[in-house]
Order: sequence, then C-alpha cells, then structure tokens
Amino acid sequence: MLSLNVGFVQGAAYAGATSQENSFVQCDFTGPFTEAISIDGTAGTNVATSFDHCVFSAPIGIRTGYWTTFTGCHFGSPTFNLNGATGGTVSVVGCGGHDIEPDRKFLKARNFNIT
Repeated sequence: MLSLNVGFVQGAAYAGATSQENSFVQCDFTGPFTEAISIDGTAGTNVATSFDHCVFSAPIGIRTGYWTTFTGCHFGSPTFNLNGATGGTVSVVGCGGHDIEPDRKFLKARNFNIT
C-alpha cells in the first residue's frame, strides 16, 4: 500500500500507454515524507524519469521504473528501495549527501550504477 505522504508519485499509465516520461530540474523534494519519490508504473510500460540537481530528504522508492537517472542531486537520506525484478536501471551521477545504500534484497546485477 502506497503512503500518501510522498513528494512525487508516478503511478500506472493510462490505458494503452506504452511509456511515461518525467523530467525534474532543480526541484526540492524535502519535507516530512515517507518517500521523497515513488515510481510505480506497470509491467510493460516504460517509465523514464530524470532528476537534475534536485534535493531529496527521504528514501527513494523505484519499483517498476524502466530508467531513472539522478544527476548532480543531493540526498538527505541514503536509502533507495528498488525492486530488482522490475525496477529497471538506476543511474546516479555526480551526486552528494549521504552514502547511498540500495536495498540489496531486490538488487540485480548491473541495474544500479554510481559514477
């Protein structure tokens, strides 16, 4: 069950959609959130989301995203909750803040990249 206390929620696509795309630049996802962002698309729908120089204060949940990238972001929480079976690929480039700790329970090889 998804908490309503989330900074951004990407849910299931409308009927017939095969992709969803979102781009955030210099956004502030701080606050008393359960999760800063939650990406929960549906199987068969490619969800591509990019975050460029954004700030996050809570864990990040990516369950069925196809491709998610964080560039130059600051993380106030170290936790990435990923579903490796359907979570797609996450790329973290030039970000700072807490040490990043992917939830290894669902992490599959090569789907979480940090540079």
